[in-house]
Amino acid sequence: MRRSNIDTDSHEPLARSPGTAAPPPAARLDSESRPQRRGQLAFALTALSLGLLLLGSGCKIIRPILEKVGLASRSHASTNAFGDSLPQSATNTSVVPMLPNTNVAPLLPGDRLNEGDVIQVSFPGATNLNAVVTIPPNGSIRLPFSTNLQAAGLTLDQLRESILDSYESQLQLRELTLKLLSSSSAVYVSGAVLRPGRVQIVRPLTALEAVMEAGGFDPNRAKRDRVTVVRYEGGKQVTFRLDLKRALEGKKAEPFYLKPFDILYVPSKTFNF
Repeated sequence: MRRSNIDTDSHEPLARSPGTAAPPPAARLDSESRPQRRGQLAFALTALSLGLLLLGSGCKIIRPILEKVGLASRSHASTNAFGDSLPQSATNTSVVPMLPNTNVAPLLPGDRLNEGDVIQVSFPGATNLNAVVTIPPNGSIRLPFSTNLQAAGLTLDQLRESILDSYESQLQLRELTLKLLSSSSAVYVSGAVLRPGRVQIVRPLTALEAVMEAGGFDPNRAKRDRVTVVRYEGGKQVTFRLDLKRALEGKKAEPFYLKPFDILYVPSKTFNF
């Protein structure tokens, strides 16, 4: 029996036609694995496309749920690759909204306006009468198409009624909104404190808080139990003596609330050499 003319390692015939060269092993492996790689690449692209589609659909489904429970913002500033809006916090720039001035304490019932206060006057039914006025030193204000009206010394409710009465013949809707935009109210702290001077009243202010706003007591000179508050009421001077040392020591003490233009004085210790 003749031996087969086949190479057992390569399974290729040993005898070839003249002029035909055998392909190198690397080329044969590359040509054999190329279809397999194409299939793997096609599968990977399909899986990636499917994942991106599911991700986009998930964002559209989940966002309304998050918005209902307050975990997602409804304001958007840009869009992602899927056309979905991104929350503003996801962008590189942020927009800071203009906020109203929150440093002005609202007038409490019974609180009265003073010279230097700035008031916003708004008529919902007659916007041409709207104005922003500053109470001058004489205490009276002048509004469009109206006479001078006394403002200093009145409460906001009293001033509102006075303005409505002056416009009674011009208004079809008797409505008016007054807002305090800026207050001139302040107290004055002097004596043995670190930063004596004017302290703006932007909220109900106690004597101890006013001292803290002025930098606190001078630790070497202040007599904390002999603080004096001078107030002018009805053209008369009224003096109050305060013991702020009790509050600083944690003892029970009633807070003393200051009024606009009060003068708080912290006396100094007397040193005998």
